[in-house]
Amino acid sequence: MRLWRKWCRFRLFFVCGIAVTLYLTLTFVTSNLKTEEKVALPIEDYNVANNDGHGEHADGKPGAAAQNGRENDGGAQVDNVKDLHLDSKTCKEKTNFVFIKCMKCATETMATIIRRFGYTRNLSFVTPVRDKLYLGWPYLMTEYDYRPSSRGYNIIMEHSIYNRTIMQKLMPKDTVYISIVREPFSHVKSTINYFKVLQILDITSKNGISEYLHNLEKYEVIYKSPEKHQPRFCIPDGFSMTKNLMSHCHGMPLGFPPGRDDISGDPAAVDQYIQDLGKEFYLMMLVEYFHESLVLLKRKMCWTFQDILYKSVNTGNYTYKDTQPDPELVAIYKKWSPADYKLYDYFNKTFWQTVHQQSSDFFDEVAAFDQVQKQVSSFCDYGGVNVLKIETSRWSPGFSMVRHDCKMLWPDLLRRIQARHNKDEQVLLKKEHMAGGNLHKPQALC
Repeated sequence: MRLWRKWCRFRLFFVCGIAVTLYLTLTFVTSNLKTEEKVALPIEDYNVANNDGHGEHADGKPGAAAQNGRENDGGAQVDNVKDLHLDSKTCKEKTNFVFIKCMKCATETMATIIRRFGYTRNLSFVTPVRDKLYLGWPYLMTEYDYRPSSRGYNIIMEHSIYNRTIMQKLMPKDTVYISIVREPFSHVKSTINYFKVLQILDITSKNGISEYLHNLEKYEVIYKSPEKHQPRFCIPDGFSMTKNLMSHCHGMPLGFPPGRDDISGDPAAVDQYIQDLGKEFYLMMLVEYFHESLVLLKRKMCWTFQDILYKSVNTGNYTYKDTQPDPELVAIYKKWSPADYKLYDYFNKTFWQTVHQQSSDFFDEVAAFDQVQKQVSSFCDYGGVNVLKIETSRWSPGFSMVRHDCKMLWPDLLRRIQARHNKDEQVLLKKEHMAGGNLHKPQALC
């Protein structure tokens, strides 16, 4: 019996010795590997009412990352700083650009990105005069629509009509032009809701969109008439908010104001204009693929994840927003607004051509940005912690945010930008006032 007990003790000590040895070995190996450990983007599944992170008006459409069957488990990893797309030796941050801000194309959401980008770098904006919001829109911009600047300009981004000749005179030679478009039927639904078109026209039927589209000619005359001037507020007489609006914002001559050329009845001229536009624009984004668009913007502008963070604003909720469109109504609208359909189809095609030219990790980067945006939105909207830390990834440097930083995501920066401009340009503005510059009336109603 004693021999048996000694044998058991011996076996127990032997097994324990092996276990301790294995533990020490694993601890040693792990500690050595920590210096080579890859930094992974942290993941938290926040339930943010943000259209799953795919834009202001995604309208329930799946993101391109999902369509392409790519998944990301948060392993946005980096071996060293050389893996970052933001390489100062090969990629210089672009700060001179024009963004065409067309109504109801997620452009006020884009404004939370662009205003913050320029404001934090003290860049010079072309800003509307007085308390205006528009740079001449829907008219071509003139010198009476914007504030003078003694140091030139870096950014045009408030509502204006694209015109290369006018804008080239204001902007540096290395300026790039960017914009965003939206599927036309989705766009017109949002426009009708936001600008209260049905209410102005006293359309009270349950299916107001159908009533409007089936009687376009009739309602168009009423809407554009002087009698409806007051309820339209910012929209001048004779201007259509539902016919080829995106094309008008991008400078296509469509007969407004009276006396301007109208190429809408010439399909070949419309096609040629859009092709020329494609050569002049550095990037045309798509509302339906907002995060994919932002990652393209980041890559082409040499920005970071922090630069493209946004706050969704002016998102409308209306009964007909997410309903499946009636094919008959879509066909009617396509005949009414053919230039916008051509514009969207052309840039939808070029957008995906640009995506396919990207490196193979493009959709992984989109997925990584999804997570960063969700974390920042949750932090700013719901709190929970005092400091949010985003780790460095393969695609972007890390950064930290405190609660105060969330204020920079809101869209009220325009007034702060204008106030800073007034302060910096006191001497110039005084000279202009003495010269009678303030006597000239800007074109924009708002």
